[in-house]
Amino acid sequence: LEFLMGDHKYFPKYMKLVAAVTPEDVQKAARKYLKPETLSASVLMPEDKDDKSVKKTVKKFIKDLGKTRKEFSKAKITAAAKKKVKVAKVKSHKGKKEIELKEIKLSTGGRLFIRPSYETPVLSAKLAHLGGVRFEENGEEGLTELVSRIWKSGTKNLSEQEIHRRIEASATGLQAFGGRNTAGLSLDTLSQYEAEAADLMMDVFTQPLFSNEAAQRELAVMKEVLKSVKDNPAQVAIQKFNETLFVGHPYARDLRGTDESLQNLTGDMAFKHWQKMADPSNLVAVVTGFCDPEYWQERFEKATQELSTKKKQKNEFSLDDLKEDKQIFEKLDKEQSHIIWGFKGLTFKDPRRYALQILQSVLSGQGGRLFIELRDKQSLAYSVSPIKMEGIDAGYFATYIGCAPEKGKTALKGMRKELDRLATDLIGPEEFERSQKYLIGRHDIDLQKNSSVSSGILFNEIYGLGTDEIFNYAEKINSVTPEQVRQVAQDLFSQKSVAVAVGRENPF
Repeated sequence: LEFLMGDHKYFPKYMKLVAAVTPEDVQKAARKYLKPETLSASVLMPEDKDDKSVKKTVKKFIKDLGKTRKEFSKAKITAAAKKKVKVAKVKSHKGKKEIELKEIKLSTGGRLFIRPSYETPVLSAKLAHLGGVRFEENGEEGLTELVSRIWKSGTKNLSEQEIHRRIEASATGLQAFGGRNTAGLSLDTLSQYEAEAADLMMDVFTQPLFSNEAAQRELAVMKEVLKSVKDNPAQVAIQKFNETLFVGHPYARDLRGTDESLQNLTGDMAFKHWQKMADPSNLVAVVTGFCDPEYWQERFEKATQELSTKKKQKNEFSLDDLKEDKQIFEKLDKEQSHIIWGFKGLTFKDPRRYALQILQSVLSGQGGRLFIELRDKQSLAYSVSPIKMEGIDAGYFATYIGCAPEKGKTALKGMRKELDRLATDLIGPEEFERSQKYLIGRHDIDLQKNSSVSSGILFNEIYGLGTDEIFNYAEKINSVTPEQVRQVAQDLFSQKSVAVAVGRENPF
C-alpha cells in the first residue's frame, strides 16, 4: 500500500470507497471501458482447423457488441432503488477465553471436536467420512472425484445458483474433497456469518442431490483432464508406478478415472457412493477458531440424525509384498524422460514415519542431496525430488527425476547411490539438525491457520492417530535419531522395487 498508494493506512479508505460504489457507477465504467475498438481477442485452436471460420466468428462477436453498445448508449443511466446493505458486525472477543480441544460423542455415533480460538474473527469447520477410492468398486474409477465435484451442485432445498450466491454473499469458502481414503466438506468463514455458513454446510452435508445434469457437465471436464494427463509423461509415470506397486489394491486406481469408467459414471452412482460413506457413525467433524461450541454441537447433532444408519463397509485391504523387482517402460515421444524408482512405504500408524520425514527432508529441496548431487554437480536433472505417500493399508517412498533421454541410465544410478548412502552412513549432525528445524518450522507456521489446525485434527483422528499428534509434532521429530533414519532407510530400500520410465529411450 505504501508503494502503490503512498499510504500504508490506505486500506480503510479503500473499503469506504468500495462501500460508496453504486450500480450507476458500475454501469458508467462498463460504458467507458467495454468498447469494440479496444477489444483484444485471442483464440487457441488445432492447427488443422480453418482459421477463416474462427476469424468470422470473432468479427461477428465484435460487430454484435458494437450494435448492443449503440442501443444501450442512448438510454439514460437511471438511479437504482436505494437499498441499504446489511453487514454483520464482527463479534467481539472480549471476555472470551480459549478452551482446550473438546471431544463430543454425538448420539448417532459420530465424533465432533471443537477448539475455540478468539485471536481473529475466523472459523474453520471440516467433516469427513472414511471411504473415498477405497470404497469404489472395480469399474467405478473416478467416482470419488465426481462426488467431490458435484456434492455442492444442489440440495433438496437449494439450487446450485443459490448455493453460490450464499457463499459469495458471506465471503465464505465451502469446498468438497475426496481422495484415496476419505471424502468430506471444508468450510472457512468469518465469525459474523457463523449461522448462515453453518446452515449452508449442514444442508449440503445432509441433503445433496447429485443430479445427473451436474454429473454430465463435470464428467465432460474430467474427460478433458484425463486427456491432458495422458500427454503429461510425469503423470503417466506416477500412475504406472501406482498400478504396479499396489496391484490388486484400491490404491492402484487412478483417482481421475479411466476412459472406460468415465463413460459409465452417473449422478445416481455418485449418490449411492456418497450413501456408502454417509453413515453418521462413520463421521468425524472438527470446528476451530472464533466459534460458539454449543451451537455447533447442536447443529451436528441435528444434522446427523437426518442421515440413516447403514451397514459398515469393508475398510481393510491387504497388499502383498513384491516378489521381484519390476521395471516398466512406456514409450512417449517427448523431449524429457521421466523416471520414478520406489518401494513399498509406511502406513499412517507406523511409528517410523517421523524418521522417514527427516529422510525425505534430507533429500528434498535445492539444498537437498538429490538436487545438489544430481542436478548441480552432475547436470543430470531438469527436476529431481523424493516423493512419498502414506495410507491406511500401505504407502510408498520413491525418487523422481526428469532428465534428457540419453541420461536416464546415469540418473538411475545416481538415485540408487543417494539412497544407498542413507542406508549405509549416518546423517551428519548439522544436516540432521537442519532437517529437523525445517520440518518443525514449516509445521508450526501451518498451525497459524485455523484451517490447518482443523485438517490436522480431522485426519489424525479419522486415521486413528489421535488429535494431539499435531500439537506434539516437534517432540516427535526431535526424538528421532540418525540411527533410526538409517534403519528406516535399510528397511525400505532392501525391499523389491518398482522402476517406471516414460520417454523416448528405455533406461533399463
